[in-house]
Amino acid sequence: MKKVAIILGVVLVALLGVGVALFKIGGLGYSCATVAEVDMRSYDAALSDYGDANKALSARKYPLADSLMDRAIADLGDSYTDKPGQDDTVTVLAAAKGATAGGDFQLAAHIKQEVLATRLALFQKEDRMAQRCRNLLQRLGMKR
Repeated sequence: MKKVAIILGVVLVALLGVGVALFKIGGLGYSCATVAEVDMRSYDAALSDYGDANKALSARKYPLADSLMDRAIADLGDSYTDKPGQDDTVTVLAAAKGATAGGDFQLAAHIKQEVLATRLALFQKEDRMAQRCRNLLQRLGMKR
């Protein structure tokens, strides 16, 4: 009788462990959110403006480049992260805005160029992580 109780206890603990694992995988499915189509359009618009701004920088048209960088940053918004306001680019961007206010469009455009490059890379990272997560769920038979 004692052996049966021990075996039942072990089976119960194993089932509980499987249940917790499945619950966590279900939570994983929730966290595998696809990058929204709206966010992807924002990313594409920002990338296009970023390219135009880089051309303006190369042509030494600093006020235009600064303006295009502003537009690209506005296009992207906070879609580059799932934790808005929690990255260093916000602080760096404040310095760039100060340079713009002071009339130093060259410095402002170069700072904003770095901010935007970072934010675009963060967006791409979020998108790749979501894709990997979805692929994992598909392999586990939990299509999303």
